[in-house]
Amino acid sequence: MKRILSIYLDSFKGLSQAAWLLAIVMLINRMGSMVIPFLGLYMTQVLHFDIKQVGVVLMSYGFGSVCGSYIGGWLTDRIGSFKVQFGSLVLAAPLFLLIPHFKEVQSLSIMIFTLSLIFDAFRPANSVSVASYAKPENITRAFSLNRLAINLGFSIGPASAGFLATISFNWIFYGNSFAVVCAAVIFFVFFHKREKRSDIKSTKEITAENELPQKTRNPYTDLPFVLFNIFCCIFSFCFFQLITTLPIFYREVHHLNDHQIGFLLGWSGFV
Repeated sequence: MKRILSIYLDSFKGLSQAAWLLAIVMLINRMGSMVIPFLGLYMTQVLHFDIKQVGVVLMSYGFGSVCGSYIGGWLTDRIGSFKVQFGSLVLAAPLFLLIPHFKEVQSLSIMIFTLSLIFDAFRPANSVSVASYAKPENITRAFSLNRLAINLGFSIGPASAGFLATISFNWIFYGNSFAVVCAAVIFFVFFHKREKRSDIKSTKEITAENELPQKTRNPYTDLPFVLFNIFCCIFSFCFFQLITTLPIFYREVHHLNDHQIGFLLGWSGFV
């Protein structure tokens, strides 16, 4: 067992300090994964929505995530990954606190769409940071570390949310907001000086690159890339049931309580 653990830990040796710091920020951010996994239960138990109304609100979350990912990538190309990530975290934190004040399907859908759009703009910018702060030979391992932080955080967030929900569902919104604020503060402390240096470097690189003829690649005409994304989309139809409708299934079919549901969701992230 010790040998297996040693091999596992050795796989992350040699990564840059920035890669580890990004993983810490992601870990703290995903430790706040409380609202979305329990949003369906919140709507059925507290707001007394029927399953169709729950579906409408969750659809707005998915649509906001798609828009946020695209806008986040667009903004990252123009203002840099640091500003997009920090802005996403800072703007998302108060939105989590506002959600409990919206109790109608239409208003809650708009609120969830807005939150998802802003919060998921973080993702493409974070991917750019992981790639830019990693050495070329370590990019795959840097992304693996980042993914490990996401899964570890998700193993803690829903489990904590299950405990908090037994006290009051309002606490999951407070907990999620607190985690996002912590992630924003730590991200700013660790990376605001690094960003200034990387901005100067990237400006010089861009100027040099513009002086040379380049063959541009269009992702929309890259057939393997397009097919890969189509398959990812199909897979996501199944995967995201884990954090949307599965908790409702646990409650209504298996009659599990909030703490048990949170433990099961957290166990999934740990595995």
